[in-house]
Amino acid sequence: MIQSKISIRGASEHTLKNVHLDLPHHQLIVITGVSGSGKSSLVMDTLYREGQRKFFELLPGDLLPFGIHIPRSQVDSIDGLPPVFCMSGESSRSTLRSTIGTVTEISDFLRILFSRAGDIFCYRCHRQLRSYTPQEMVEEILKLPKKTSVMILAPLPQDVSIAWLRKEGFVRIRMGGVVVSLEDLKDQVKGPIQLVIDRLNLSKDSRGRLADAIELALRYGEGLFQCASKDGSEDRSYSTDIRCLNCNIHYGILSPSFFSFNSPQGACSKCHGLGVLEKEIVCPECQGARLKKEVLSVKLDAYSMADLQEMNLLELNQILKKIHFKEKKRQEVVKEVIPRIKARLEVLIELGLGYLSLGRSVPTLSGGEIQRVRMAAHMASGLVGVLYVLDEPTIGLHPSEVDSLIQFLMRMRDQGNTLVVIEHDEEVIKLADLLVELGPGAGPEGGKIIAIGTPQKIKSSENTPTAQLLQHALKTPFSFSRKEPEGFIHLKGLSRHNLKNIHAQIPLGVFCCMTGVSGAGKSTLVDYLCEIGRVRVKNHPDLENFDAIKKMIVVDSKSIAASSRSMIATYLGIFDEIRSIFSSVPESRMRGFTAKRFSLMATGGRCEACLGTGTTHIEMVLMSDLDIPCEICQGLRYNRETLEVKFKGKNIAEVLEMTANEALLFFKSIYRVVSKINFLDEIGLGYLKLGQSTASLSGGESQRLKLVTELSKHRQKGTLFILDEPSQGLHLSNLYQVLKILFRLRDQGNSILVIEHDLEVIRLADHIIDLGPGAGPEGGKIVAQGTPEEVAKCEGSKTGRYLKKVVLN
Repeated sequence: MIQSKISIRGASEHTLKNVHLDLPHHQLIVITGVSGSGKSSLVMDTLYREGQRKFFELLPGDLLPFGIHIPRSQVDSIDGLPPVFCMSGESSRSTLRSTIGTVTEISDFLRILFSRAGDIFCYRCHRQLRSYTPQEMVEEILKLPKKTSVMILAPLPQDVSIAWLRKEGFVRIRMGGVVVSLEDLKDQVKGPIQLVIDRLNLSKDSRGRLADAIELALRYGEGLFQCASKDGSEDRSYSTDIRCLNCNIHYGILSPSFFSFNSPQGACSKCHGLGVLEKEIVCPECQGARLKKEVLSVKLDAYSMADLQEMNLLELNQILKKIHFKEKKRQEVVKEVIPRIKARLEVLIELGLGYLSLGRSVPTLSGGEIQRVRMAAHMASGLVGVLYVLDEPTIGLHPSEVDSLIQFLMRMRDQGNTLVVIEHDEEVIKLADLLVELGPGAGPEGGKIIAIGTPQKIKSSENTPTAQLLQHALKTPFSFSRKEPEGFIHLKGLSRHNLKNIHAQIPLGVFCCMTGVSGAGKSTLVDYLCEIGRVRVKNHPDLENFDAIKKMIVVDSKSIAASSRSMIATYLGIFDEIRSIFSSVPESRMRGFTAKRFSLMATGGRCEACLGTGTTHIEMVLMSDLDIPCEICQGLRYNRETLEVKFKGKNIAEVLEMTANEALLFFKSIYRVVSKINFLDEIGLGYLKLGQSTASLSGGESQRLKLVTELSKHRQKGTLFILDEPSQGLHLSNLYQVLKILFRLRDQGNSILVIEHDLEVIRLADHIIDLGPGAGPEGGKIVAQGTPEEVAKCEGSKTGRYLKKVVLN
């Protein structure tokens, strides 16, 4: 009997506290709660991992990597679990060869389109080329006037044996346009020659004889023959594959793989399809297009494969609408292939990704962009009865794009799938079929279900952080007053990418939000500012008053993992102190253990089986890669002798398992450790463990950790802090913790510039720069500037329309 729900019993992974939960099938289920409350432990480490494990249990042993064993999650049972797919924002499995086009399969369909409907040109002489079937060759020649005398010729290599030709039964060849008898020739000839297969006068009765002659000519001419009049004029050449006889260039048969930079047939021979050489220098052979020049000479309505791969998706969608051919054969190809491409393109555009291109490498995308690209790919697959898990799909989305995302998620649900979404966005939360809130706090203080039901039920009957969010009862937990700019940095005439000769004024001494839909030009503008700031060019023609900034600090959400052994303690710079503490205890001195003994980078104290990582990494083909605990050290990272050394009753592995909040109490008398951990607690990251891998952090956690390190050493006024969406990954109650720190920095005499979509952040800004009005070529302009109230009154601003609801009501 098929169960109507997923039943989770006794989930205790990480900080989860024996959670029992029923999740109905075919619903949109939102899991929310403060940062560190256990959302990922429940969804990713329990639900998704158990789905992976059960899938691999069904596979024959010879299909699994050698020695693989996926450990059970800390859960008593999960029943009613359908096939599980995770649409995460991780790019760990992606290489530069993985692009938006390959992930969504759009590039596969384009390759079919080019191979079956493209116009082929010689890359050297630019003549149009084509191939013929033998039947097409017959029809082409029969179009000549009746009674035309023609010769059917087969081109031969220069070193062909005349004696062999006589033995084959042939009597004539053509040399230099003159027909000569084989009897009059010696055994070797110089120069190009053609074998005379037949001579005939065209008529309605000559079709059979002509077809036989062409078949024989193609056999001796290796797929090529020529048709000429008896006097040697008006040669016509025909080939069963693509070749330019004028330039002696042979293209072969254009299969779909010919148009792939991941195939030896299509990849540029110099950069092997990467588009770049060592040290990221653009390949001079293909100019970054990744493909051979033979491939680039094939056109579809005047566009090459590279042209279509590099234009943004909005432009590509418009171009595909206009493609039309007169020939019935090519019409059929277009009718079959283009609707499949457009279906995928329209989903990508609906998800706010129209500004991207098919050729964009997946590792260069943000986590939110990667997740939405994978969502589009799954939507196109048409799967039903599947459990999809998503981790904050709204990251990087403008409020107007969140509306489209919600409609998309509901369509996936209505197809017969179940969606479990980790999310903090109020609009997504409000439209959930079932809302589950974890808490009440973070780390050891979380891990419980504190509210479950419809959003309306939780809003009306609970007093949890999410209930307060829905009631709009969460108040700014710090005194707030708006400031006037103390001046402006002027960026003049900026026309990079889609920016259209704009004059941007970056306010100083205030909290400024740069807003606009995805692809409006926000990152381009900020990147240009950062680029100038790094080189500190004096008297820059496009820049005015930049000297007012003494220092610039960029705090982005990119991963901070320097290696597989990079962890919170090393990033904060406290691991050296902790190792020194352990090396100074009596047990270490007696055994001669120095601080190096407790390093994970050197041999001696670490587990050599996993080289101190605590895990074994297994690359999977069908599913996400796996990191399973090392069988030797059981994930402790150190060998037995090292773990025998204890400080205050704890060995070093147990210390690394402490959360930052626990470590504050444990090291309370050691200032050099506590002073840096204090900032983690203040910014809402006190639930992170000291030994937690930095690679496991979300983009929002990485950004806040970078901010913590800057706060721990920042003393200079006049600094410009630049952040990219500091709201990502944060419940509103956590977001206020970050905003409190940013406003404190502002009040200390610094300038804050953030790219942001969250309306609560934008509402509190002193100043807004809104770009748009659309994405890609439809963006790149400054639509509005000023206070939130001023921008809310701007009719042409998409941001203003949504801001109006929170600042003018």
